[in-house]
Amino acid sequence: MVRTAPRSELELAGFGKRLDDQRLMIAPVELLYLMAEGIISVKKNETVLTAEEYFAFASDSDQELAEKDKVYTELRQAQLHPPDRLQVRPPLSGCTAGRTCTPISSCTR
Repeated sequence: MVRTAPRSELELAGFGKRLDDQRLMIAPVELLYLMAEGIISVKKNETVLTAEEYFAFASDSDQELAEKDKVYTELRQAQLHPPDRLQVRPPLSGCTAGRTCTPISSCTR
């Protein structure tokens, strides 16, 4: 979470979700990007964490963080505004060519 006024530079650039007039919630993948760019720093118990330390801490609760970070960074570098909650979806199975499939393997023509 970042304490910043509404319509801050971070928010206008598409980062975070506004919680109230003082707080902006930044997703872990957004923090990794902002840390790598030297825009923001993260503290834990008054100690500033490196990007590697934060990654180790955050990846304990998100096993897909490395993949999400790679995709998020590529999208930002292409000047696209990716969603803050990237999801790695399982591959589709049980479907054949020429059919539309959903992750629960129900197929239609």
